[in-house]
Amino acid sequence: MSDTEKPELRVFELVTMRAPYTAADHAAYLQAIKPYMEKHGLVHRAAFNVLKKGSGSAAEHVVQIGLMQLASPEGMQGIFQDPGYQSHVPQRDQIHDMENLTLYMAKPVFEKPFNKANVTLMDFVVMQPGYGKENWETYFSNLERIGAKYKLTRVASYEILQYTTGKGPKEAVLINLYEAPTPETLGQLQQDKEYQEKMVPERDRIFNMQEHSVFITRLN
Repeated sequence: MSDTEKPELRVFELVTMRAPYTAADHAAYLQAIKPYMEKHGLVHRAAFNVLKKGSGSAAEHVVQIGLMQLASPEGMQGIFQDPGYQSHVPQRDQIHDMENLTLYMAKPVFEKPFNKANVTLMDFVVMQPGYGKENWETYFSNLERIGAKYKLTRVASYEILQYTTGKGPKEAVLINLYEAPTPETLGQLQQDKEYQEKMVPERDRIFNMQEHSVFITRLN
């Protein structure tokens, strides 16, 4: 990459809907605004339907987590200011719970292909004060080693550059995506003796577990 090239960014959208609207209504809305998204360099890459919220301070009624590719930070402002997009704002506000719908801008650390046959555990990481990248890298490396016993594999990781709007967690610094054979894999890991004895004390020391949010999802 040359000095003049900018790395592609990612946008994560934690989708919250107003009753009685559903993820299907959100998909229809995305299709309607697709021309204005793509005009400003935002491309929808994947949608993960939420099976269960595991923990944390994110909204309880997130129905889907969207992953989008963004050419530049200026693209988001371009979309919001586009008259074509603005014409869909009444529809957006009617069907979505905009107070809790959360957006993050992030950069990929690494990103492997997603497997629709697996479930995806999505981890929005919040650190305790005084802890940072070196701590989370060591922790997640050890977690991957233990998780391998249960076929839990980290397939993507993203450093958050900006919390944009919504409920949060507002202080999240990292988003990890893990794939596993079944939704029960997380429970198996949590019952693992080595995880309980070695990982849990470290986890509770370096992460803010009240804010740190986990979702069990499946690729749409």
